[in-house]
Amino acid sequence: MSRIHSGGMVPLFDRLGMELENFDGIENNFLTPNGVEQSVLSELNKLTTTRSRLTFDEYLENDLTVLDYGLPDFTGFSAQNDEHRRLVKSVIIKAIECYEPRLKEVSISITPNSSKKHISYFGVEATLILGKEFQRVSFPLSSANKSPYFNNIQGG
Repeated sequence: MSRIHSGGMVPLFDRLGMELENFDGIENNFLTPNGVEQSVLSELNKLTTTRSRLTFDEYLENDLTVLDYGLPDFTGFSAQNDEHRRLVKSVIIKAIECYEPRLKEVSISITPNSSKKHISYFGVEATLILGKEFQRVSFPLSSANKSPYFNNIQGG
């Protein structure tokens, strides 16, 4: 008789990644729920710190491919500008929907950097698919480098 597992298979690129051996369950090729969360956070960090070749308009209008991976450059965008925040949120949601299928019902919150002028940090809240189960998750992320949360969830 089979039993229902919470968690998920280790994605191919996680299996190939050298630095990812700390994910819960990776040695058994079946991630625990915490391991899936670690894997998703790792992918979100890669996604948000990689710059796409597309402009914001192209990114939002086109069907994305692996060649478009990452986010358009929003370095000059202001955290105080409603339109800039809306565009960045839209692009992040589209990127997650395209490149991280384990997350559904994604919402984004924008946090300005210490000068309160530029968009540097954002929160991702979503539903994580764990086999046949669903779990609400949230991740604080940075567009500049790995989230400080990444080290905590990885145990490092």
